[in-house]
Amino acid sequence: MPENHFVTDEGVYFQGGINIVQGAANYFFPPLVQLIVAILYSIFDTNNVEVFRLFWVFLDVLNVALVYSISKCVFRSHQVACLSSLFYALYLPALGFSVTVTSEVPSVLLVLSSLLLILKYGWKNSLVCMVVGLLCGLLILARTNMLLIIPSFSLVAYYFYRASFRNIVLFIGVSSSVLFSFITYNGVMNNSWEIASNSSFNLYVGNRENYSEDLNLFNPFATDAQKADRKRGGYQVEELTDRQMRDQAVDYILQHPLVFIQRAIGRLARVFVPKTSAIKVIGGEKSGSVFRGAALLILGGSLLQWMFVLSFGSLKVFNDLVARKVEAWTFSFYILSSVALCLIAISKPRYSFMFDPILIIYASSAILNFKHEWKTFLSNPYKYYFVFFTVFILWAWIAWFIFTLSSRL
Repeated sequence: MPENHFVTDEGVYFQGGINIVQGAANYFFPPLVQLIVAILYSIFDTNNVEVFRLFWVFLDVLNVALVYSISKCVFRSHQVACLSSLFYALYLPALGFSVTVTSEVPSVLLVLSSLLLILKYGWKNSLVCMVVGLLCGLLILARTNMLLIIPSFSLVAYYFYRASFRNIVLFIGVSSSVLFSFITYNGVMNNSWEIASNSSFNLYVGNRENYSEDLNLFNPFATDAQKADRKRGGYQVEELTDRQMRDQAVDYILQHPLVFIQRAIGRLARVFVPKTSAIKVIGGEKSGSVFRGAALLILGGSLLQWMFVLSFGSLKVFNDLVARKVEAWTFSFYILSSVALCLIAISKPRYSFMFDPILIIYASSAILNFKHEWKTFLSNPYKYYFVFFTVFILWAWIAWFIFTLSSRL
């Protein structure tokens, strides 16, 4: 990718990190990525974005190793571990994010590290609980929509690992302390008592008359307003304060509860639709039309990969949930916590990347033991719940293709 070409939110994170070093911090996005950029900028004394992207590649190499370790820990199979880590290493969205200075790769690193500690040591060790709390606190400083991971992991610790009340309090205390420490610092230094100012922004963008990315499953054709937003390269937002955006969003939700519910269903669907973020590998959509050869090839490959991951991964997770395997319940609580807040504000297909490695691990196990998994599914009395989920996903994909194509006409 050209050195002067930023992809999606990369430029905001990058410039935000440089601003920190120059004494002009403004945390529009969550701070962790900007702080990493600031540290690297101070060490290497360069604003060459390729240096920072190389560090992101290094972080994602660690993610490959963590995928291997978690696979080995859950399924105790060298074959499953090799297949899952190889698949993640060749997963096109992962390749795209690994060369993009955004929050996805560091966030996945923090999540996988937390999950590995939980799987290996449980919640009996107080030090492990504190380390997991630290990692989860840092995760929220990378992605504020992961805030529910604190109550989610607390429930997992209590119901599935029988953790002591003391250790759960330690986990909650450490993770909350990380958040409040930054909020206090940001309040004192910048008079902004929040993690990031874009929280209200996203809430407002997703809850007003024209929601540009609204996937209406009941009428998936793009509206004229959505087409206009696409043509101008983004949506229009009025100059409002954080409080005004928050108040107007809440008022809209209260006045249009059915619209909010319809949008929430569409947001859930958008998490599971094909991953366009894979074209970050060649510089994103800004580098040219998505209908050109290279982009179509990458999007097609990403589509096939996601079909494999979602179908086989969710099948194996479902079987293990019914079998009451604690690892599957741990991962499912985590997945729910990573999706829940997206249903309130905005949702994008790339948001599933936070739990894609988990589905890759389970898909690898399913494909290597497919006959057994399929027989288990057919004998499962709850299999019709999975059929309902499959029908929902299929219609979501059809609706998304209709919306995507009609918005570009």
